[in-house]
Amino acid sequence: MVIVTTDKDPSSDSSSESGVEPVSESESDSNLENDIFDFSKKHRSYTLSKSQIQSISSSLENQVLSHDFEAMAKQQVEDQKAWEYHFEEWKSDYYQTKLGFDYNINDVLKSKESTLETGIPVRVPPKQVKDMCQSYIVTLQWIVYYYFKGIRSWTHYYPYHYSPNVSDLLIGIPDFAVAEFPPSEPYMPVEQLMFVLPPGSSSLIPKPLRQLMHDKNSPIYDLFPATFEIDLNGKKNDWEAISLIDFIDIDRVLKAMEPLKSQFSPSDIKRNRVGQNISFKHKKELEKSPLTYHSSNPRAFPDLVAVTCEMSNYHIPRVTDDKLKLDLLKGSRTGSGLLPGFPTIKTLSVTSNIESAGLVVFSQGSRNESVILSVNPRVDFSESDKLEEYLAHIFEQKKVFVDYPNLKQSKVVAISTNQGLYIKSNDSYEFRPFLTPSIEQKWAKLSERVRYSLFIKKGIKTDTSVLVHVLPLKGMSMKKSGALVCEYAPSNERHLRSLVDPSLSSDWEYTYPASLVLTVDDAIESIKNNSTVPKSLKIPEWANDHRYQEKKPTKIGSEFSVGQKVFYLKDIENYGSPAIITNITDGSLHLKVLVPSYPRMNSLIVSLGKRILNGTVDVDGIKSILNNNDFSVNKPINFNAIKSSGPSNTYMQSFHLCKKLNISSFMLSKITASIFVDPENGSYKKIELALTLKLEGKGMRAPGYTTRSEKGWEYSEKAATLLHEYVSNFRNIINRVEYIVKANHVFAISINDIIDNDSQITRESIEKMGEWVKEKSKQLPELEPIDSEKFSSEKVAILEESIDLCLNQNLRDPKTSGSAIKFGLKAIEKVANDRCDLLKPKDAQLSLVEQAFALGDRVVLVTESGVPILCGSMGYVIGINAKQNYGNPYKNKSEAPKSGNISGAVRAPFIDTLDVVWDRAIMSGSGLNGLCSLHRGYSVQPTQILNLTIPQLARGFRASSYGLSEIQNVTHTEYNLPEGAYNFVPPPTSFRNKNDNQWNRGYNRHNSGNRHENVWNSKPQKIFNNNQGQSSGNFNQNYQAKNNHYQNKPPAENHPIISQILQKVYPSNQSNTAQNQNINAQKGSNPQKNTASQNSSNSQNSMKAQSSSDKNDTANSEASSKKKNKKWTKKPKQNQGNAEGDQQKSSASSGKQHQKPKAKAQKGSQTEIPSILSSANNSNPSSSNNRSQGQNSTNSNGESTDIMSKLKFMLQNTKISED
Repeated sequence: MVIVTTDKDPSSDSSSESGVEPVSESESDSNLENDIFDFSKKHRSYTLSKSQIQSISSSLENQVLSHDFEAMAKQQVEDQKAWEYHFEEWKSDYYQTKLGFDYNINDVLKSKESTLETGIPVRVPPKQVKDMCQSYIVTLQWIVYYYFKGIRSWTHYYPYHYSPNVSDLLIGIPDFAVAEFPPSEPYMPVEQLMFVLPPGSSSLIPKPLRQLMHDKNSPIYDLFPATFEIDLNGKKNDWEAISLIDFIDIDRVLKAMEPLKSQFSPSDIKRNRVGQNISFKHKKELEKSPLTYHSSNPRAFPDLVAVTCEMSNYHIPRVTDDKLKLDLLKGSRTGSGLLPGFPTIKTLSVTSNIESAGLVVFSQGSRNESVILSVNPRVDFSESDKLEEYLAHIFEQKKVFVDYPNLKQSKVVAISTNQGLYIKSNDSYEFRPFLTPSIEQKWAKLSERVRYSLFIKKGIKTDTSVLVHVLPLKGMSMKKSGALVCEYAPSNERHLRSLVDPSLSSDWEYTYPASLVLTVDDAIESIKNNSTVPKSLKIPEWANDHRYQEKKPTKIGSEFSVGQKVFYLKDIENYGSPAIITNITDGSLHLKVLVPSYPRMNSLIVSLGKRILNGTVDVDGIKSILNNNDFSVNKPINFNAIKSSGPSNTYMQSFHLCKKLNISSFMLSKITASIFVDPENGSYKKIELALTLKLEGKGMRAPGYTTRSEKGWEYSEKAATLLHEYVSNFRNIINRVEYIVKANHVFAISINDIIDNDSQITRESIEKMGEWVKEKSKQLPELEPIDSEKFSSEKVAILEESIDLCLNQNLRDPKTSGSAIKFGLKAIEKVANDRCDLLKPKDAQLSLVEQAFALGDRVVLVTESGVPILCGSMGYVIGINAKQNYGNPYKNKSEAPKSGNISGAVRAPFIDTLDVVWDRAIMSGSGLNGLCSLHRGYSVQPTQILNLTIPQLARGFRASSYGLSEIQNVTHTEYNLPEGAYNFVPPPTSFRNKNDNQWNRGYNRHNSGNRHENVWNSKPQKIFNNNQGQSSGNFNQNYQAKNNHYQNKPPAENHPIISQILQKVYPSNQSNTAQNQNINAQKGSNPQKNTASQNSSNSQNSMKAQSSSDKNDTANSEASSKKKNKKWTKKPKQNQGNAEGDQQKSSASSGKQHQKPKAKAQKGSQTEIPSILSSANNSNPSSSNNRSQGQNSTNSNGESTDIMSKLKFMLQNTKISED
C-alpha cells in the first residue's frame, strides 16, 4: 500500500470508520481520479492500491504527450522578439524625446551583437548614440585623472544633458582608446565667473562686463536667458531637475570680454589673476625680529603680527603614472583587522542571501532585492546552564562592542529575557522578574522592535530572545588625582545611567541582541585567520583603541616639567591665573603665577558681565567708578551709589498674565503651545490656532517672549502685548475651544465642532484666525532649548565699551607719587603639592566636563588647540546654546529656589557651544550674527574655557554659595539599590505555574498590594555567588522597594516637615500608635506583616475597631486643637468654603462633640484639621490592606483614614504661620 498526499482529511479514507456505505470498485476509482485532480479542494490524504496508481500514472502520461512542444517553442521565440522590440522602442523614445536623435528601430534590431546573462540584447546603436557613448567614456577618464593625477584639461566638458543607456555603452568600451587631453591653462577668475553665473548674479563680476548679460544689443545676450525650461526627469523637487539651457560658447564670451577689460578698475585687475600656492615655513632667526604681514582685506581681516614664518611660493608636484599605484598600500588592513571607526562584517560568522525585503534607504523602502545577513546565535539560551555561563561571562567584561557592524565600545548595565531582568551585583548578578503581564508584553514589543529595526535598516536577521542593555562610551574624563577613566553615559545626560527596574527595561535606548554583542575575547578570535593583521598584534585596534586607555595617576614630579605652562587653581583669589613651573623639589612644584596687579580692579572686571546683565550698572556708572575709586586699596566697590536704568526685560508669571488677559490658566497653556483644527475639507493640512511660544514636553521656548523657571512659565511684555491682541480679536473662538476640550476631554478638534451661530463663529472667522496666527508666527523667533540664553545686543555693546574702559584705564599708583599706570599683571611665587591645583592646557577637554555656566560669567581660554584664539585670552559668556532634543530640565530639578548669584546656570554636558565676547578683537572672530562687534565674538566648547566666576575646581569651593546645589540634580536620576531588595537568582520553583511553566501572577485576594506573600515567605532563596548565608529576605519589602523605584524613600509620615506638622497638630499620635502596637503584640501578630488569614479575620472586625478608634481619636483631636489652634491661619475664601462644608458634614454625623469645632471654624481657626488627622493613627490591618489596594478607607463617619489623603487635604486647606 502507498500513501499519496493531496488535500483530504485522512479520517474520510475508510468507509467502515466513517459509517459511509461502500461503493463499487469502478465507481470508487472514477470518483477517486476526479477527486485527486480537483486541486481547488483542500489538503487530503488517500490510501491507493497498485491498480489505482497505475491508472493515475497513465492518465498523466497521456496529458503530457498531448502537449505541442513545437508550438510552445515557436511561441517563446515570438515572445522574445516582441520583448526585444519593445525594449528598443523604449530606447528610441528616450533618445528622440530627450536628445532629438534619429533612432531607427528596424536598423538597430538587425545589428544584434550578443545577449547578456540577464537577456538584454547588445546591438550597434546609431552614430549619434555612439558618439554620445564615446564622449561619456572620455569624461569618465577625465574624472579619474582629476582625482588621481590632477586636472589634465581645462577645456573639456560633457556636451549632453543626459547620459546614454548602459546597454549602448557596452559596444564602445572594447574599442575605446585612452584619450590624450591637450595641455591647457586655467581661465582667469573673471572669465570663469562669466561662464557659470546667471544674469541675476551679475553683481559679482566687474561693472563693465554686466552689460554683456543685460543689454539686448550684447553679442552674447542669447547665452544668458532670463527663463529656461527644466526637466524633472523622475525627480520631485525643482532643484533636482535638469536645466535645459544651452552650453556656453567659450570663444564667443572671450571675444566679447576683450574690449571691455581696459575699463577694469585696479581692484578688478587685482582680483582677475591666477594666484600662487604659498608655503609658510618657520625660521628660528625670525623669533628675535618677527615679521608683519598686512591684510589683503583690512575690513574683514586684521594684519598678521609677530609672525616667525617665512612665506614662499610653492608648486604642487604632479604624480606621474609610474609612481601612481592603484592598489592597497603595504600594511593595509582589511576585514576584522580594520582600524577603529571602520565597520566590518568579518567579526562574526554570517550567511548571506538575496531577498526582496523592502529595506529602508534614505527614508524610503527599497523596491529592489537586497543582500540580507543572517547571524546565528552563538549561545543556545534555551539551556539554563548556557544562559548562566553567558551571564557570568558578560558581566565580567569591562567593555563590550555593540551596534554591529560599527562596533562601538560600551559597558553592560543589564541583560533581559522574556522572564525578567538580570543586573550586576558585586561579583555576581541578580535576577528581577517581570511581575505583571503588562511589563512582559512591553518587553516582547521591545524584542520585536529591535528585530524589525535591524532587519529593515541594516538587513540583519538574528535572534532577539536575549537583549543586552548598555551605556555607550562618551569619552575620557580626568579625575582630580590625574587618573584617566572611561566615561559611559547616554547621549542625553537627563536619561538614566543605571537600569535596575525591570519595568524600565523596555524603554532603555541602548539595547542590542546578545548575538551581536562582542567581547574582547571575540575580538581576539576574529583576527586569528586574518592575513593582513601582523602576528605580533594580539588584539585588534578597534577593540583596544589607544585613544580610550584608562591610566592610573602618576607622581606630580614626573607628570610636570620645569618651564611648563599651566593654570593655577588652588585658591579662589588667584583662580585661573596663568603660571609657569620654575622648579620641582620633593613632589612640590614651585610656580610663578601671573595675577592682577590691582585685585580691586580685577574684582570689578570679573563681576562686570553679571552687573550689566542685571542692569545694575551702565557705561556712565563704570566711568564714575573708575574716576572716584582708589584701586590700590583692596576694598569692595560701593555699587549702590551708582545710578542705573535697572533691568530692561522683565517677565511676569502665568497667573498674572491670566488675570490681565481674563482667561484661564488652561487656555493660556494651550494658546501658547499648539491647537490644531481639522478643516474637514479633504485637506491633510490642519489649521493652527495657537501662537507657539513654548513647548513644555520638548523643553523649547521662544527667546524674548517666554522663559521657564522652577515656578513655571513666565512671559515678557512683548508676549503679553501679542497675546492681548490675540485674545481681543478671537475671544469667542478661544472660549468655544476651551468648552469643547473640557466638555469632551479630547484635544482632536474639527472645524465643525467650533462653528457656533450663537457665538458668531463661522468657518470664515476660524480660517481668518488661522491666517492671522500664520502671519504673526513668521515674525516670532525660532524656538530654542530652555537652557539657551543670550544677552541682548544693546547690553553686549555696553559690556564691550565697559571692558575697554577698564583695560585701558590709567590708574594712580600711590607708591610712585600718584603716577599713572595701566592695569596689568604681576608675578608672585606659589607652591603646589597636589595634582588638582594645576590645569595643563592639553588636559582641559578631560578635566572641565562638569563645569556650570551662566550669562555674564568671566571665562579664560585654557586650550592650545582646536580654537584659533591665543591660549589665555579672556572674555564673557554672552550666549548659551543648549543641546537640542534634551527635554525639559525642570522636570528633574529640585523645587528649592535658585540663588540669585547664579540664576540660570547650566552644566557643560547640556551645552552645545558658548558665545563669548573677548576682551580684544581676534582675527578669526565674528559678530555672532549681530550680537557683538565684528571680530569680538567666537563660539567655543564648554570644555575649552575655564569659568572664573564659578571657581568649581578651587579648594574650598562650595556649590551652595554659588547657587549650584539645585543644578546638580539635572544630569540624571540614579536608582540606588535598596538594602535587601531583590536578592534572589533565580525565582523559586513554587513561583512557577506547573501547567505552562510560566510565572504565576495570581493576586492574593486579601492582600493584593503584597502579592505572592505566602509563596515567597515559605523559603528563602540563595543567590548565585560564593557569599553564604544571604537570602532573598521578605518579598513584601522587596516588592515595595521595587514600587518605590528602588530608592530608600521613607514613609511620608516620617518626613521631617510632615512629622513636625503631625506632632504639632496631634501630639497624641505616638501614644495611640504604641497602644495599637501593644494590642497587636498581645494577639501575637506583627503589625508590619499580615498573612492572608490575618487579613481575613481583621477585615471582618474592621468596622468595630474603626468605630471605637474614631471615638478616641475625635476626643483627642478636640483636646489638641485647643492647644494648637493658634498655629492654623485662614486660607482664601474659596478654600474656606470647602472646609466649612466638610466641617458641617463631620459635625452632623458625630453629634454634639463637633459643635464647638464648627463654631471655631467659622471664625477662621479651622480646627477640623486635627480631627481629620487623628484617624490616621488607626493601625488596623484591614485599613492597611485597603490602602495597598489603592483605595481610601473610611471610618464610620465617612472620613478618610488614608494618611496621605489626610495630609493632602490638610496641606491644601491650611497654611502654617511663620512662627
